[in-house]
Amino acid sequence: MLSRNYSPMEGAQRQALERKRGKRFFKPLARVRTPGDAVGLFFVLAGFAVLGWLAGVLILVLFYLISLILPEATALAAVTRPANVQLIMIVSAALGMLGIPLWLLDRHRRAARGRAGGLEADLADGRVEVVTVHATGAARCEPMEYLGEEPKAFFVQVDASEVLFLQGGYLDQALRAGTFPNSKFDVIRGAKSGVALEIRCHGKPLPLIAHDYADITEEEFYFPGDGEVLAATLESIPASLRQLKKG
Repeated sequence: MLSRNYSPMEGAQRQALERKRGKRFFKPLARVRTPGDAVGLFFVLAGFAVLGWLAGVLILVLFYLISLILPEATALAAVTRPANVQLIMIVSAALGMLGIPLWLLDRHRRAARGRAGGLEADLADGRVEVVTVHATGAARCEPMEYLGEEPKAFFVQVDASEVLFLQGGYLDQALRAGTFPNSKFDVIRGAKSGVALEIRCHGKPLPLIAHDYADITEEEFYFPGDGEVLAATLESIPASLRQLKKG
């Protein structure tokens, strides 16, 4: 069973929102701390350089074909001369190595800015949403842990025909304490953004029900978001996720 209400934001919850709002946009670069990380970054940049180089090749081939069709287009013919070809290849690789990552980082920055706007709304609102959950069973979703940034993922039976999906680092403390999964707990979220801040357990710890979700893959199954309620049981989750993927 689920119930929702709102309560005034506590100091620790405000601090958690402020920390999330202040996360760096260039988080992947900040994680380069070991030689292995540096090697991985090198291969990523090298891959982008190859993509840029291939784009340059396609452009040159296009110019060459146009120069064959339009012999009077001397400017296009000049582009395909060996000296100019070499220069274009170098420039294309450089643009691929620098331009594509910058474009991806800009997308990440804009997405982070959108999230920050939601967190600003939470801070201005001054309330948090408290989702109270009465659970009858829970199962860990091991095969789906590689999806998304947060590795912890659980299905919680909250009704005879409803399952709550929870995933995120906010579960860590309760997991370390051995209090989650629990028969009764609260999930505290930002009132506007829905960002999970913490979980508080009030009932008795529930043993995890062993279920084999090994067949669940991103290609064939719908992947729910944190806090999403599914019309399913712990036993019917694979079939329900496959049906949701099909639409």
